[in-house]
Amino acid sequence: MERWYALYVFMPILGGLLACASFTFKNSSASRRLLNKLLPYKALAGVGLLGSFAVNLYDAQFNPFAGFDFSVRFGVLILTVLAVQFLLGFTMGFGLVAKWIPGDTEPEERAEELQRKLMPFEVLFGAIAIISGALALLWTRKPDLFF
Repeated sequence: MERWYALYVFMPILGGLLACASFTFKNSSASRRLLNKLLPYKALAGVGLLGSFAVNLYDAQFNPFAGFDFSVRFGVLILTVLAVQFLLGFTMGFGLVAKWIPGDTEPEERAEELQRKLMPFEVLFGAIAIISGALALLWTRKPDLFF
């Protein structure tokens, strides 16, 4: 059960908080300094979200719609968690992953272009990740609400 908490609850909430940090800490100079300290961790959290997405997809036997076998609400919750893990992981962690890949290739350039297009939605993805993580936490306490 601890692994479930880490992958479906805490990773989306942590990633969502880091994604929303740029929106919430944009006014004062002290908050700018704090935001600059968080930026390296943001990329690592993005890579962690991509890893969490991969593990969750493997656990679902590569069927992101497996939660619908239990109920529609649970299926929507699991699908939302998987989607925001991938989208946030891609927008926050792709810069770090691109540094690890040697050379410049055409698919890498296309992925960077897609990442630039998704960046304005990072705060929205972060808010959805926080909400879906909170709902997953609620599911662990009151699973009958989702069935």
